[in-house]
Amino acid sequence: MYIPSVHKRGDNVFTVNFWSVLLLYGVCQGIVLAGVLLSRRETRTLANVFLAALVVVVSLNLLSYVVVATDLYRAWPHLIVLFQPLLFMIGPLYFLHTKSVVGGYRPGYSDLLHVGPFALALVFRFPFLMLPAPEKIGAIDAYKALDSVAIPLVYYFYFALHVLQTLVYAVAARRSLSAVGAKTPGRAKQELEVLVPWMRFSHLFLGYWVATLLVLTFLAAAPGFAHEVDYALVLIQSFIVHAAGYVGIAASGRIRSRRVSSSQPDSASSKVLVQRLAALMQERKPYLDPDLTLAALANQVGLSGHVLSHVLNRHLGLSFSDYVNRHRVGEAQKRLVDPSNKHLTVLGIALDSGFSSKASFNRAFKKHTGSTPSQFIRTVTIAL
Repeated sequence: MYIPSVHKRGDNVFTVNFWSVLLLYGVCQGIVLAGVLLSRRETRTLANVFLAALVVVVSLNLLSYVVVATDLYRAWPHLIVLFQPLLFMIGPLYFLHTKSVVGGYRPGYSDLLHVGPFALALVFRFPFLMLPAPEKIGAIDAYKALDSVAIPLVYYFYFALHVLQTLVYAVAARRSLSAVGAKTPGRAKQELEVLVPWMRFSHLFLGYWVATLLVLTFLAAAPGFAHEVDYALVLIQSFIVHAAGYVGIAASGRIRSRRVSSSQPDSASSKVLVQRLAALMQERKPYLDPDLTLAALANQVGLSGHVLSHVLNRHLGLSFSDYVNRHRVGEAQKRLVDPSNKHLTVLGIALDSGFSSKASFNRAFKKHTGSTPSQFIRTVTIAL
């Protein structure tokens, strides 16, 4: 027979046994998981903020069991059922997490309505929370001493509302995920393909949570009910949501990899982009602006700076500055041989072509033509 260890510290007694160690491990694992979700930049998305909050709520629920299993409620009686109203945040947090995953969700003041059931549960439990410490301790002592617990009818109603609320949010989350499907184009659809297995796995958590609540509510009133069954069921609940969190972290990493790879256009797309860019340079001549930046040019052609840089490097073998200066040099060559520009100096033509100084003009001209501007002018003059 397993005999728990009993430790004394002053007048306080706390028990260390198999179940208390497992429950405490579950609490610590949840806190670590929430920290990972919120501390890493690649996982700190809105969806994972809601997931971290869900993990914290589940971990705090476990902590209330730790307080009972270790007899710490004798030292800190006010922790008894302190976190129980938070259970009414499980459904809303899971729903908001799902909405954030599938996309198109933005937080608003209307989301405060999701806190309503939690607030009502807090009001319901407030009388017990305000009881003197000896009465709270006596209530838990009676709970632990009896094989069955006489649960007042009002508490059945309380937990039935929690079950119903969780079911409603689970159905709503499922429908929001199913509604995306074919409506989600392109990159978002590829990301959803990564997330769907994760979401189906997390649906398992909600289903198990509801089933556990139903089982515990009715078994607690049955003769011979062992409190260890209660501990085991809530531990499984917690480990399922923790597993969903770790799967979510892995999914975030795969999405990030897909985003990086999907941001690189294929050869056919790149050819179209190069043609579009060439037409823009010829028609609008953005290179005449000496302050032209990669972001500004990318915006004009309808691309991100990263994609434009990739196209220039991969398919033209040029950096952004080389590509722009090549067009500026071409413009300068045309102006240098134009008889109508004989009254302009070389520096004036360089500045009109988009260069910011004579030095940068000379360097770019030499690099792209193999000769200096003066050599180019002499060659053209001799040819004429």
